Amino acid sequence: MDFTEPAEEGGPEIRGASNDSEQPSKPSTDPLAVECEALRQKIQALEADAARRQAMLAEVQQSEAKYRELVEESCSIVLRMDAQGKVTYANRHALSFFGYTESALLGEHVVGTIVPFVERSGRNLAELIDDICEHPERYQDNENENVRQDGTSTWIAWTNKGIRDASGHPREILCIGNDITARKLAEEALQEEQQALRQLLELQQHDLKLVAYEIHDGVAQLLAGATMQFEAFDESQNADTAARRACRTGRDLLDRALVETRRLIADLRPPVLEESGIVDAVEQLISARGSHTSPRVEFVRDTQIRRLDPLLE
Repeated sequence: MDFTEPAEEGGPEIRGASNDSEQPSKPSTDPLAVECEALRQKIQALEADAARRQAMLAEVQQSEAKYRELVEESCSIVLRMDAQGKVTYANRHALSFFGYTESALLGEHVVGTIVPFVERSGRNLAELIDDICEHPERYQDNENENVRQDGTSTWIAWTNKGIRDASGHPREILCIGNDITARKLAEEALQEEQQALRQLLELQQHDLKLVAYEIHDGVAQLLAGATMQFEAFDESQNADTAARRACRTGRDLLDRALVETRRLIADLRPPVLEESGIVDAVEQLISARGSHTSPRVEFVRDTQIRRLDPLLE
């Protein structure tokens, strides 16, 4: 509130103000007030930091919940085992796949539960698991035989990731697996078929050699001997003209039969097949037919394959 003091006669008029808010405030110099203000600012900063941390914690918990949901709903086998090979976690698919309850599997060693001691191939899986626990980096991708609770054998392709402690030693191994039993069974069936085919080809090759030997050592020798007899008769002075003519005709027929016999022996196992392979053998066979033989065959070789196994050729 403004006020005006009456001025003395001839003196200046004096004005003043009774409202202190119109005057600029000066910072307090009271040490206690300064300390309280600093403390209030620190409390506000701590409260803001706590709010930020609480928000971050909520985000982390939400992310963990989503991650666990993804792991639990995954169609892959997800499990963790400690450095001793004992199961510490298994998702729902892993439990369902192997036929275990959580209480029956957790804390148990993988060998003797979901891993047999020895694979059907003879590989020692107990030693394999020990090595995975000690050197997980060597087995980032690994395939081995597993077993369900009911004893059913199965094959799993595993991806392993070692989790190390502060000293660098493996603390836990994260294992993600996918069932490849169908593929393994198909591979085994294919190997069995290939083995059976190889045995069949070996038997066929053996039979062809026997036939070639029989023709060469049997029929061919008889034909050669008959030809020699006809030549001797033709050179005889006692044979008349008609007999000589018949002898020459018979000898010509024997010569043709001998040539055909040698061709059959060669066709059973062409020398070019032994020396150069199937491609050159096919090319030579077509060339031998002649370009005027019907139907006309054109052979185009445009292949970079190496020679096949001699047995397959």
